[in-house]
Amino acid sequence: MHEDGQLIAQIRRGDLRAFEALYNKYRSQVYRAALAIDPQFEKARFGLGVALLELGDDEAALVELEAAQRPVVNPAVLSKLTWLKATPPLDTVRNGEQAIALGESAVKLSQGNDDDAVDALAASFAAC
Repeated sequence: MHEDGQLIAQIRRGDLRAFEALYNKYRSQVYRAALAIDPQFEKARFGLGVALLELGDDEAALVELEAAQRPVVNPAVLSKLTWLKATPPLDTVRNGEQAIALGESAVKLSQGNDDDAVDALAASFAAC
């Protein structure tokens, strides 16, 4: 049986891990399709950035998250950018000073109520 078919069969049996595996396999493609329809679709741009970050493609994630942050400043986007610039395995993406500035903006915009923003800011201080 094809790998996707196996995952679908597992989902039908109630295996939520199989659902997550299938979702993760295709979500970046779904976000790219949405952006092909509407390149200004901020949620799709953010979703693609997060998906790429979780897949380990830090440089592509950085491009997408920076693009998602441009039209509207969003604490969730700033938090992901902060985390990415503070903790990447690639030196080409890492920038501690930018991470701190982004993290401070995210915490300020969320009025300190976004745990991800606070965690990302802490990681950026730890990285410097």
